[in-house]
Amino acid sequence: MLRVDRILFVGLSSRTNESGVLALEAAVRPFGYSVVPAHVTGCLHLKSAVCALDDETVLINREWVDEAPFSRLLKLDVPRSESFAANVLQLPDRILVSAAYPATQNLIHSRGFRVISLDVSELHKAEAGLTCMSLHFAVAQPRESDAEHSESSPIAAG
Repeated sequence: MLRVDRILFVGLSSRTNESGVLALEAAVRPFGYSVVPAHVTGCLHLKSAVCALDDETVLINREWVDEAPFSRLLKLDVPRSESFAANVLQLPDRILVSAAYPATQNLIHSRGFRVISLDVSELHKAEAGLTCMSLHFAVAQPRESDAEHSESSPIAAG
């Protein structure tokens, strides 16, 4: 699944079907999200074929995923020589890219993004990448009641 702003793109393949998409949509609609399916044909995971660089731009391998669901977004094509390079990790102030894909790093950098190169070669052996080992958390401001309890917490005290 790929989140771009309030849209969740879900890969349709032998692993995820229309019923799964409908169930997800029912679960997230009350929170203001929409769900858009995208047919994946050349890989196992949607994010092996397409990942967001920001809320307006995706890095995409059009040979592996139907590009139509991403029509409102600017699409940057991965270089043909780096077909697995779309699996990048967007952070608030940078894009993490596998060190195995220097042409993709240059492409992303040329569009004004800060690029950090990481060696994830072991992950590539299983058609995995940066998004496969990542879990994002939103950082919220602590509530006053949390601050009161944190002073006595052994974790907060260090």
